[in-house]
Amino acid sequence: MLTFTPAATSAAVKHETPPPVTDAVKSVGKAIAAPLTAGIIESAVSNRAEVQRFYGIDKFAKIEGKLGWGALSRNMGPAFVANSSRNFVMSTTSFVLTPILYKNFFPQEQKSQTTFFWFGLGLNIFGGNVVAITQQALWGRALDYGGVDGGRKINYRAVVAEGVKKEGWSAFFTPSKWFARVLMNAPAQGEEATCLSCYSAARHPTPALLDLAVSLTAAIKPNLPTAGNELT
Repeated sequence: MLTFTPAATSAAVKHETPPPVTDAVKSVGKAIAAPLTAGIIESAVSNRAEVQRFYGIDKFAKIEGKLGWGALSRNMGPAFVANSSRNFVMSTTSFVLTPILYKNFFPQEQKSQTTFFWFGLGLNIFGGNVVAITQQALWGRALDYGGVDGGRKINYRAVVAEGVKKEGWSAFFTPSKWFARVLMNAPAQGEEATCLSCYSAARHPTPALLDLAVSLTAAIKPNLPTAGNELT
């Protein structure tokens, strides 16, 4: 007996195979959300201590007292937006742009653990830090602004306008500022590049480092390499 199987409805097909645009939007969303979350968490942990070193313990205590912030704002510290923006830029460079660009655009025949290390370090130095130094300068100028008259709320628009008026765009970026930041952060960025470069050591991977790299990038892009699968 012949049987008839109804064709799948368009709605079912659409549900099973999402449009490419939807997949692209999801990937971009993850690529932004992961480093943004990392930057916010890092700043939540470190910004207050950095601000305290900037002002000094006594002056910072007086500023906090005048501002009268609640517990959450006090824990975040002044100039939190600029600080987390800087960390977002560096997290994006290290854990999103480096593996994606290396995987898709680096010559296949030249791929190795060594080239991945230098590619990541170079991208951090000549890419990430070029942008991050502007946010670092904004952070310092925002704290200068917020320390006036014993403490005041930071207005970032006023901070930028004041800096540009006095020094032009060199208020936020100069080769010397970039060079100083590179010297300060190169060792840490080298460690980040080393962590990522363990992907390319597929023949003899170090399990602990490989698992760490996988955990750091798993939420960023679904098709990034996983344990035992090198960048190709």
